[in-house]
Amino acid sequence: MYDGVWMSSEDVLIHVDDRSVGIYSTVFAFSERDFPSDYGDGEYFRAKLEENRLTVFEKASIRPNLALSPAGPEGGVHTFVELPSQIAWAALLSALPGFWTFRFPHSGVLRSLSSGSAVDLLQLTSRRSVYRLRLLGAADSMQQKTWAIRYHRKRFNRILEEARQTPTAPALVKLTAEFAAHDNAIYSILDEMAATCSTMMSLIGRRACSSSFSDWAKDTRCAPEELRPCLSKLGWYDGFHKRRSGATHAFSAHVGAMPEGELTVFQIPQLRSPELPTPGILGNAQVLMEETSAGLDTFLQMLGQHMLKMFHPFDLARIRSAKALGETAEAFLVWARRITFSDALDPSARTVFIDAGTPLLDDDFG
Repeated sequence: MYDGVWMSSEDVLIHVDDRSVGIYSTVFAFSERDFPSDYGDGEYFRAKLEENRLTVFEKASIRPNLALSPAGPEGGVHTFVELPSQIAWAALLSALPGFWTFRFPHSGVLRSLSSGSAVDLLQLTSRRSVYRLRLLGAADSMQQKTWAIRYHRKRFNRILEEARQTPTAPALVKLTAEFAAHDNAIYSILDEMAATCSTMMSLIGRRACSSSFSDWAKDTRCAPEELRPCLSKLGWYDGFHKRRSGATHAFSAHVGAMPEGELTVFQIPQLRSPELPTPGILGNAQVLMEETSAGLDTFLQMLGQHMLKMFHPFDLARIRSAKALGETAEAFLVWARRITFSDALDPSARTVFIDAGTPLLDDDFG
């Protein structure tokens, strides 16, 4: 079920709240836990599933403090988990494939079930298959881009140390390449994140937001309401966007050495007149990389925390952890909305959280 595969079952549980209908097969059992009240809101019904057609046959009497918990080898669902704030983005990417996996906007689903009509479950899920595949693909793609950003950042810093000693032409070319690749990966991941949010809005039956991050930066009303507070942390973005846009449509930014040896980023500005273009100094190469990196990391950290709030209370996330780097990781399920984050937790502490099978703190990105 968690991986999106419907299991053959005669007994199906339906949960209805003020926003959506949830359809769960009998692989989901009830487990009594101390959950917040929003995990018990709504009504429960039992239904029959025969040849992919779903029909309600009785209302289920479920106490409010009971919540859906999958049976199986993973030992049910953790009530909550607290993670280091630094890995909020990784936690989001782990949870993303489970976004509204078993939830459907009211629309015709609720009308059919309320009237006693059968619902074609195969048809219902197939209409959403494109959105589901987009989320699965986005989680993997953005993870790859996150690794690429780390890689180019680390490579840039290593080459920078070498170039300070001997600023040769090959070293400056390598610095320029890593600086540009880092900018391109950032632009790409931000735009894919905006497109993913648009998909999420479509899945839950809300008006789709803009799929362009540039639109978000220009006008916060283009972004989902839940994410607008994050856009106040974009002080670094204007300079980055101008630099990257110039590199795409006109002249690339490049790293050069000043007469006194300082490694500096230069870029010819985009001119709308026939004036002779001359390179402008954008700033110290190390300072620009550090400012962009810190701004992006803070922004993604906030996004991870706020995007998890867009999940339904019954959505699940699979988190993997190990007692130490290099040890075998174990997976556990947790309610996505009950993942909390703390700045006080040390991400290098005894329990190491893993995203997509790779240690978050792995320094070997040479």
